[in-house]
Amino acid sequence: MNVGEWGATINVATGFNMSAATLLQLQFLMPAYITKTVTATLGITTFTDPSGNVFTANNYVFYKTIAGDIAAAGNWQVKVLYTDAVQYLPSTYVAFTVGA
Repeated sequence: MNVGEWGATINVATGFNMSAATLLQLQFLMPAYITKTVTATLGITTFTDPSGNVFTANNYVFYKTIAGDIAAAGNWQVKVLYTDAVQYLPSTYVAFTVGA
């Protein structure tokens, strides 16, 4: 992914079933430690991405980037923020790189 690109789908797996969620979000940690939080969608079908990563139904979320989301090159991180009727569970960050 490069600065200025939009329409890309970002998938983030958690390893636990999120079908009871009342709110699903992704929190991006951009270079310079700036955060951005967006609403994510629960993945309801299992699939394998081109890199061979398996995403199991109800265990991942996805977000389609919009114009302005990817505004800085460098090392980024993303994590899932899961909320249901009784708990709030943030996942650990997953790193990715944004090119210039």
